[in-house]
Amino acid sequence: MHIARPKAAANMLLPPIVPKALERLRRSVRRSPKGSLRFDFRPEWALAPEGWSTSVGSNGWLDPSIVDTQRQRWATYSDLITGTGPLGFHLFTSGSITTSDESAHNVFMTFAYVVARAALRRRELSILDWGGGIGYYALIAQRLLPEVALDYVIKELPGLADLGRELMPMVRFECEELRCFSRSYDLVLASSSIQYSQNWRALLTQLATAANEWLYIARVPIVRRAKSFVVVQRPYHYGYRTEYFSWVLNKDELLAHIGNQRLTLEREVLAGRTSRLRGAPESIENLGFLFRKQKTVDEDASLSAGPVGQTQRLR
Repeated sequence: MHIARPKAAANMLLPPIVPKALERLRRSVRRSPKGSLRFDFRPEWALAPEGWSTSVGSNGWLDPSIVDTQRQRWATYSDLITGTGPLGFHLFTSGSITTSDESAHNVFMTFAYVVARAALRRRELSILDWGGGIGYYALIAQRLLPEVALDYVIKELPGLADLGRELMPMVRFECEELRCFSRSYDLVLASSSIQYSQNWRALLTQLATAANEWLYIARVPIVRRAKSFVVVQRPYHYGYRTEYFSWVLNKDELLAHIGNQRLTLEREVLAGRTSRLRGAPESIENLGFLFRKQKTVDEDASLSAGPVGQTQRLR
């Protein structure tokens, strides 16, 4: 005999509006740094009409609750990644974790495609993961392409980098931009990160310069007609007691800037569901873009002079 859990039973017995209202009330509870509780009914996502000027005073990604939450969830997600099941889960959710989300699965398998493409005919692959957190993508790359030796570098903020060094000692974590850009990489990855940089154009120029051949900009919020604009996110129900600001980028603006960096678009990919934000000029798409660096005349001549038809066996 199956006995429903109390929460499930309540959902069956109460009118639909009641469980939804209770869930909204639960999500509105905020805990201050001193431990006191209060209610905050502001939406998770909202337009920031004043742009980045309103971000002053916010801890943003430096808030310690981010490191605390990621430490708590590392074991669960790392077990899913190193297992054999589908990668159909989002890394940060507010409820129970499922592995059947097709959108999340598409994001991870697209990343695997990008890494495999960059690793073709290579025994080793160097990767710069800009804003790579505590190393989930590094673990995915290691698990899905075990034949390739990875030289994996993650650029992160100090708190996340310290936690990453503890959990992923095989990855090099850097906090200083100059150290990251003191060398080049076979693949440069920026997943859900460039939009959090106020001067995203300057950052993209640096990332493009650091890429020997491949640049993958993933999970970028995009609009097609409206100009780029700024939004604020309050991710309280993920366990983050902070808010941060980010861009929603115009697709043509992004591609035009990348086109100036001697890169060509190889593939545009879907990177999440389309969303609608109240007051926004149009629906927001989540997209990814894989770029390849154009070869110069000298580079083409050097390649054509080499042996033809030889491939390396991946170890």
